Amino acid sequence: MNIYILQKAYKLLKNRGVRLALLNVARSMGLRTLLVRMDITNFCNIACIMCPAATSVQNGTSKKIMSLEQFRKIASDIFERTRTLHLSCGYEPLLAKHFGQCLVTAKEYGVPFVSFATNGMLLSEDICRTAINARIDEVIVSADGANKKTFEMIRKGANFDLLIKNLDLLKKMKNVSKSKLPTLRMNYTVMDMNISEIPDFIEISALLGTQILELRPVKTEARVRSTDNLLTAKGADLYNRTIGKIRRLCSSKGIHLLALSKIGHEGDAIIYDGRRRTDKMSGSIPCILSSTAFMISASGDLTLCFSGKYVGNILEKSYNEIMKTDAAREFLNAISRSNEWCDSCPLKEELIA
Repeated sequence: MNIYILQKAYKLLKNRGVRLALLNVARSMGLRTLLVRMDITNFCNIACIMCPAATSVQNGTSKKIMSLEQFRKIASDIFERTRTLHLSCGYEPLLAKHFGQCLVTAKEYGVPFVSFATNGMLLSEDICRTAINARIDEVIVSADGANKKTFEMIRKGANFDLLIKNLDLLKKMKNVSKSKLPTLRMNYTVMDMNISEIPDFIEISALLGTQILELRPVKTEARVRSTDNLLTAKGADLYNRTIGKIRRLCSSKGIHLLALSKIGHEGDAIIYDGRRRTDKMSGSIPCILSSTAFMISASGDLTLCFSGKYVGNILEKSYNEIMKTDAAREFLNAISRSNEWCDSCPLKEELIA
């Protein structure tokens, strides 16, 4: 299933009333409607300078790995209703030794689109083989530089040469298996220090078989002080001057680009909402993602539509029970009355919402 075509079609339906009507039809027909993002771990094996995950364990967060039994419990509850499953919201899933079995379980439930995100350091032959044999749809690899110096300056503890080796291994194993899956998507965090390297990164990515590239402007994180000046107005201007060239280069290499057409700024302040919402509001009709999309942490905590709003623990209650709680109902009612949560929705930037 190509979710990027579905995302484009979804965005063409500007009217939320039409979206909601189609969602209700899909539900009545017993079709899969859930969009699930799920962490298997709550820690990482490297420390990126822009990432709050790098400081979570240092600040006293206990390390957690969801067991295979727990994963299968959740799978039995929701996977038959799940349309897209993204494994990893912000931590490294390959630190779980049973992660390959999690991938197989997801596909055993027939989830149409299964993806996982990794920094690539632990992308072993066994994981590549499992992903290919299980017909996993996508591997997302985060990398932020076209050379060893920049890459390892940003991703502390990572090894540029190892990343290239592992991605080349994935490409070769796909070729031997004559498999197009999993597709390779690269996520590139845009900062002053690496904007000029984007064209070279595209060239490298093309050689490694990349089919999708997303450019993500770095966000200022309160928990990570070093992010304050990683992207400045000067960097935003450089990005805006070169994005046309970047699009043409991606097109020539057969890479589908997901990127903002412009990074706005007012003086030295970066405006991260580069894509203003174009949804036509219809009375109190909420965004359909509020009732179909959610995140699950490694400990089973469930938050609705990526808002960070905790409504229950899916290891303690079923999904249906959680959605009937006062916390879930109050949140959905709040969504229907205000766009407060929507203004910071990450899916808006990822071209989904």
